This record gives sequence, C-alpha cells and structure tokens, in this order.
Amino acid sequence: MNETLSELLESLGLTEEPYGIFYTDIEPTGDFVPMAGQPLSMELERQGKIDFQEVFKNFSCVLGKLWLARRFFTDIGPRPAPARFCVFKPISHFSTGEQPELVTFFARGEVLAGHISGD
Repeated sequence: MNETLSELLESLGLTEEPYGIFYTDIEPTGDFVPMAGQPLSMELERQGKIDFQEVFKNFSCVLGKLWLARRFFTDIGPRPAPARFCVFKPISHFSTGEQPELVTFFARGEVLAGHISGD
C-alpha cells in the first residue's frame, strides 16, 4: 500500500484497505478469483435447479447473495457490463494501466459521511 493511501486511511480512522472495482476482458487469476462452484442466478433459482447443499460448501451466506442479486437486477437495473469480467481487488493490487471505476471503503457510514459533510 502506498504512503498516500496509508495517510488517507489513517485520517479516516480506517484499518482496511479499500477495494477497487473495474471491468476487463482479461480473466483474473490468483487470490481474487471466486471458488469454483455452481453458478447462481435468479433463473436457476426459479427453476429449482440450485443445489443449496453444494452451494453452501463454497459461500458463507448464499441467501443473502441471492437476495442482493435479485434486488440489484430488479430494483436498480445495472448498465450492461462493458467487458467480460468484473474484478474486485484491493487498491494496492492494481497494476499499471488498471483504473478502478469505483472504490469501496469498508467503514461505518457516519465515519465517511462526516468527512464529506463537515465545515
């Protein structure tokens, strides 16, 4: 992690590095690849084709993930993905040429809000 990011996290009172999110057509490798397993989708759920016992072996909270996915695609209506893979990884792991579209900080809302709404 670079010094500027460390200073920002320290000033925010955060200890966890933020994650960047970006799209790429290059398949990710290494530590940031999901574990192999049955794919989840609303369509498979509706058809009763999801083996939840198998899925629970690989995910900590499958029902929460299904609920979030359903809400994301029905209520929010995301834009079509501009590339084949959506990658989430710590900012310090970004390579030259990779630029996050979005950065996610793991903090309580009031901590971050206090830094942007203050006098």
